[in-house]
Amino acid sequence: KYRQPQSCHYAICLKTDNRPLGYGLKREWRHQGIVSEACRAVLELAKQEQIPFVSTTHDRTNRPSGQVMKRLGMIYRYSYAEHWQPKNKLVVFRMYQLDLNDSVNRTYEKYKEQALAWFVETEI
Repeated sequence: KYRQPQSCHYAICLKTDNRPLGYGLKREWRHQGIVSEACRAVLELAKQEQIPFVSTTHDRTNRPSGQVMKRLGMIYRYSYAEHWQPKNKLVVFRMYQLDLNDSVNRTYEKYKEQALAWFVETEI
């Protein structure tokens, strides 16, 4: 991934010991603003690198993730269904986007194009 242009991978670590907190933040670390703080730092780096926009997705049953996206100023664009691996079950994801360059209005379409189905939810 690091060899690809504009590919980045990050780990969320505690400031006290620099220990990664893992994928899907452990329960004892949730609801403390850790993910929001980490995301703000990544967004600031993206702005410095002049990345035009950032898109994110979450399983729509994981409402806390959607709330983090909203707090960061991200805008819901659409939902899409796909067979999620490794469990091979149908999951609906919500796609949010934050434009970092105000001069262009765009929507990242790749998830929509590859989805089994896509739609816009009106009650977000």
